[in-house]
Amino acid sequence: MNRISAVRKRVGITQRQLADFLDWKQSRIGNYESGIRTPDLHSCRRIVVALNSLGADCSLDWVFSTRREKGVNMPKSKHWGATPDQWFHFDLVLGRGSDLLPVVCNPNAQLSPDSTLKALGKTPSKYNRQRHVVGFNNWTNRQTNNAELEQWIAEPDYGICARMGGGWLALDCDREIPEIQATVCEILR
Repeated sequence: MNRISAVRKRVGITQRQLADFLDWKQSRIGNYESGIRTPDLHSCRRIVVALNSLGADCSLDWVFSTRREKGVNMPKSKHWGATPDQWFHFDLVLGRGSDLLPVVCNPNAQLSPDSTLKALGKTPSKYNRQRHVVGFNNWTNRQTNNAELEQWIAEPDYGICARMGGGWLALDCDREIPEIQATVCEILR
């Protein structure tokens, strides 16, 4: 089951409004809410982005959790990297999915002896079959597809590397101190 109906009703939108936002038929939303149909992962992402755009504050894990008990908080898995919602924001809201690559952020990860990477960090990287970290060949010209995104989103050790260009610029502020973050944001305004 899912919580589409509960979230939708909490923010005061109808099935029709949600369906119109997604450019779907109302019956599709109704079928998802009643459990007649089960949305695929891409549709789940689109629903959560739409709900949040229409005033909700929800996550994919909350709307589509596998736990059905009311009042149960879902356990959080350890995320060294980006959350699924952060990946979805870059992919669906910003439209940058083809420019995303993972970066292994777990400081305990082991570099592959066959890799040319010297350290973990800002260079796009992933786990190989032995769960050792390797880089991407020619990553600056690589285009990411939806199947790769779905794999990478499921790995809690993967942070996001977004290739810039084409009019996009980014600033990476690696400080968790709120005062420093606020100062950087103020300077950029």
